[in-house]
Order: sequence, then structure tokens, then C-alpha cells
Amino acid sequence: MNAKSIPNSLAALCLLALLLAGCGGPLRAAEGQTALANLIASQSGGNIELRSFTKTDGQKANMLGEQVYIMHFQGEIVFKQTCKWMYAPNLEDNMHFQISMPQRGTLDFNNFSPGVNMNAGTVVQITGQLIFEKRESGWSLATVERQTLSVRQ
Repeated sequence: MNAKSIPNSLAALCLLALLLAGCGGPLRAAEGQTALANLIASQSGGNIELRSFTKTDGQKANMLGEQVYIMHFQGEIVFKQTCKWMYAPNLEDNMHFQISMPQRGTLDFNNFSPGVNMNAGTVVQITGQLIFEKRESGWSLATVERQTLSVRQ
């Protein structure tokens, strides 16, 4: 090895160390925002949109032998169409974002199911926790836990 290749090797080694140091660290706000936005879009068929997201805290933990990362957040979602949000805030702590669209001219059995009727443009403010599980491929969003929920028409 000559004297010129030592600085290059040292630089490559330092870069690798920096990359590996970030692999097990805390998740960034952007990762939480992307995971939540993707979950909302896939479950609602694009009819609910994540309008804002702020990470307020986070911590690594072990739950039942599994490595998890708990990201505390606050955010807003907006309903793009009038629908029934098939989530019952009084009955459920774990949030989901499935919806049902109104059916005209037929008996709508969704009237009898738990959930909340939402108008297009309704904004919901949420504070809660994103629970990520550590997998071989990286962190994966497992659960969204609600702490508070506020609806603005």
C-alpha cells in the first residue's frame, strides 16, 4: 500500500462507519411521516390524506422480546370525499383508516356499523404514537396508537 492510498482507504472506512452508526439509531421524522402517509393512502384508497406531521419524541424499547421504536407525533389528516370513517374512536385505541363510500338508492348497512360520518374537507388533528418493529429489512410500522383526536368541520 502506498502513501496516496492510505487517505483514500481511511476516508472510505470513516464513511462506512458513519453509515453503519445510523443503521440502528432513532428513526427520523421523515421516516415516520412517510410510513404513516403510505398506511393512510393504502387503507383509505387515497380518500384520506396526511396534511401535516411532526415528530414530538421517540424512544427505542423492547416489547415482549421484540425490538421496537416508539415515535410520538402530532399531525392532521383531511378527508378528500364525504365518507364513513370505519374507525370508532370511543371503542378503539389503535387507529386505522378504512372508509366506506355512501351508497345511493340501496340500504346502506354501514349506517349500522361503528364509525364516523365525515364530510369532504373535514380535518382531524391527531396526537399519538407510531410503533415500529425491527425486521431484517429495517424498521416496519406495526401500529398507530391514538392519544387525542379533534375534528374540525
